[in-house]
Amino acid sequence: MTLYNRLKHFFIKHNLSDFKTRNHKLAIVAMIINFGSAAFKIIAAFYISSYFLVVSSFYSLGIGLTLQLFFRGVNQSKLVQTKEKKYVILIYMGLLISSIIYSFYMIRLFYIEVTEFNYGMLVSLGIAVVSFVELGIAIRGLVKSYHLRDSLLTARKTVTLTNAMVALVVTQSAIMTFATNDGSSYQMYSAISGISVGIMAILISSIMLVRHLLMKHTPLDQMTMEELWELFPIFLVTHKNSWSRRFAKEKRYLLNHVSRQYIKKIEHIGSTAINDIKAKNIIDILIVVSKKQDLQTVAQKLIKLNYSITSESSYRVTLHKGYTKHGFAKDVFHIHLRLKNDCDEIYFRDYMNAHPELAKTYESLKIDMADMHRNNPDAYADAKSDFVNRIVKLAKSTHQ
Repeated sequence: MTLYNRLKHFFIKHNLSDFKTRNHKLAIVAMIINFGSAAFKIIAAFYISSYFLVVSSFYSLGIGLTLQLFFRGVNQSKLVQTKEKKYVILIYMGLLISSIIYSFYMIRLFYIEVTEFNYGMLVSLGIAVVSFVELGIAIRGLVKSYHLRDSLLTARKTVTLTNAMVALVVTQSAIMTFATNDGSSYQMYSAISGISVGIMAILISSIMLVRHLLMKHTPLDQMTMEELWELFPIFLVTHKNSWSRRFAKEKRYLLNHVSRQYIKKIEHIGSTAINDIKAKNIIDILIVVSKKQDLQTVAQKLIKLNYSITSESSYRVTLHKGYTKHGFAKDVFHIHLRLKNDCDEIYFRDYMNAHPELAKTYESLKIDMADMHRNNPDAYADAKSDFVNRIVKLAKSTHQ
């Protein structure tokens, strides 16, 4: 394997090529740095009895907590998409409070004695380069996350942007230490720029908070295909024993509302029906009807149960439930209406459960393809089709 292929394999295998996942990993580093900085400042404040260091530590703590909220929001919204808004609001509130604390902290420079300290030209220029690069990356990340319509990632990038703005104040202070011999002068300018940045951070966080509170979501039927794919990404979760119980509960619900005269059988299919492999948190249900004309009869009854038709033909109808304008609901179901001789999914399920080593191979394929096609379900399904068709053919041959 060439070096290029090794690097390509590494990035795909660990999902670092995905913009969202890469930023999740980088956010861990930022969170640790902010919590570590807060702890250091509190300890230092204890030894030198500095009130302002305590205030500064609360700023670092606040930024760290917003990043912690980001991770909780990502994990919770994978299970219940509607929880995303709650965490986005909490992040902006945390950023707003932290920005107010920072502004208050910078006011201290007007009242404390000048501390003579010179960074030196090379160090100061180095700080400047790093700060401006950080600012550029932050702006680019914010624009890209906004383009991806990911509210949580946009909130996290807004936090990064305000941190980069704060770094510019440090840059100014460092440069002025060697550019002027008047310590009181650069300290006053640092205070002015620091307060200005703090006010800008307050305005940014306030505007984003109000904007998110007043945001009106586009109805699903008015969204483009790309917008729908961004709202409902491909993500896999560890196998859950609750999947079989959720299927059984929905099966009872369906049989209570749809006459058994139309239904030959109801089966749990898809990856959630295969033992011990990761899957999307979506229950796939196969309903086999007695006659071709029963397809539309059952479909209309399912529509009354809040299911929506996603595709239909003369011999098949597919419906789903649990998709909202905010994202996935807690329980999401796909129903596949079929005739009795169109049940390849059952062959696939049974063969996978009878051959756990093949099921793990399928799981690895799913993980890789989910990383590559997180926002393109069609490409994700196509990438698995050869494996699925091969297993179905093998299962039918052994069944005969």
